[in-house]
Amino acid sequence: MPTLQEVARMWDNHRKLQFPPRAKGAEVGGIDLVLLDSLTAGCISSFTTSDGKLDSAKLERLKGLSTQLRGVVPELDASVRGYFEELDALVTATLAAADQGVR
Repeated sequence: MPTLQEVARMWDNHRKLQFPPRAKGAEVGGIDLVLLDSLTAGCISSFTTSDGKLDSAKLERLKGLSTQLRGVVPELDASVRGYFEELDALVTATLAAADQGVR
């Protein structure tokens, strides 16, 4: 299981990535990629800055965003897919750490 420090390291690395230009304004299956990224970022940022704690609303939101990511990623072209695959891995690690009560 990932620790808070591992999630924070992954988050720091992800934040250094440029959002894919081709994803700006794009939707997949009715899901706006900018909004998906932004909402996910907010939940992960809350987790890493709150000692690994998420309130129940953010936890449920992150679970829903995870489902959306898993549906969107296979539909993306290669120029965009890597960014969202990494975001999905980060969400998975965050949820695992949150489920284990890692602080």
